[in-house]
Amino acid sequence: MNGSGAIYKLFLNLVCCQNTPIQQKFLPTFILKKSLNLERISCNLDVHHTSYEPEQFPAIIYRDTAAVFTIFSTGKIIITKLKSIEEAETAFNKLKQQLKNFE
Repeated sequence: MNGSGAIYKLFLNLVCCQNTPIQQKFLPTFILKKSLNLERISCNLDVHHTSYEPEQFPAIIYRDTAAVFTIFSTGKIIITKLKSIEEAETAFNKLKQQLKNFE
């Protein structure tokens, strides 16, 4: 548990190919302790950076300037395009503040 009140997991996948250095894929996942109303959230987030088509995929894809968030109704949020835990926590806290406005 971190200071933001959410549980988070950090997934690091090591990819190693012959004669190449090891690459790390960073996939932080935060789990809020509540369900989310994706309809309400998708209507209130910036429409130019938000994609929500529940018939196609059961989550919101929200593209911020530094990160891409996949937001599920269960409260699970996966963040991509970041390189450190600190960046992930900062991006998550920023998103969490935005989500508070839609409750």
